This record gives sequence, C-alpha cells and structure tokens, in this order.
Amino acid sequence: MTKIEEIEQAVGSLSREEYRQFRAWFLERDWESWGQQIEADSYAGKLDFLLEEAAEEKHRGGAPIFVTHRARSRCWRLYSALPEGIRRSADNSFALVKADPAHPSLHFKKVGKLWSARIGT
Repeated sequence: MTKIEEIEQAVGSLSREEYRQFRAWFLERDWESWGQQIEADSYAGKLDFLLEEAAEEKHRGGAPIFVTHRARSRCWRLYSALPEGIRRSADNSFALVKADPAHPSLHFKKVGKLWSARIGT
C-alpha cells in the first residue's frame, strides 16, 4: 500500500468531527505553502507585471490603484469553471473584501510589493 493509499484509508475512517479538524489543518497548511510561494515569487520579481498593469491602468485614467478590484478575462473563464459552491464562497469573500478589506478572515498581508488575501475557504 502506498503512502497516499494509507492516507486515503485513514481519512476515510475519520469521524465527522475528526474530518472537520483534519480539513481545517490541511487547508491552513495548504494556504501557508501557497503564501510562501507567492511571497518568494513577489520578492523574485515574478509578479512585477501585476504592478506594471495597475500603473498602466492608472495612467490611462482608470480607477485609482487599490480602490477598485478588477479581474482579467482569464480570471472570469477560470471562475466560470468552478463548482457552484466554490463560486458562492468566492463571491462571499469578494463582497467582504469590498466591504471590509481588513476583516481577519481574509488574512490580508503584504507580500513583497503586493498585497495578498484569501478568497474562499
């Protein structure tokens, strides 16, 4: 039996409460890993194109940077492919970003020259 099969079997045998706790732990671990990757990419300059796009938009007379939230067409294509429940969760989180960007559940943090927030659970 592979490690993955062992993990699948162990997870399958968890009670509802144990599964909830495991899922919360795993999601936090996954978010932390994602955050570390975003931070490394930001410091390495791999995300500078985002700042350049925002500056170009501002120069063209677009909305002030960091006041309006925008998404590119690729984002909407990816969003449309999400399951309905995940889209609802993302919609709720985005509404929260607009209403209260400092809300602790968003985990806003400075990452290099950019800001990062969690959208969804």
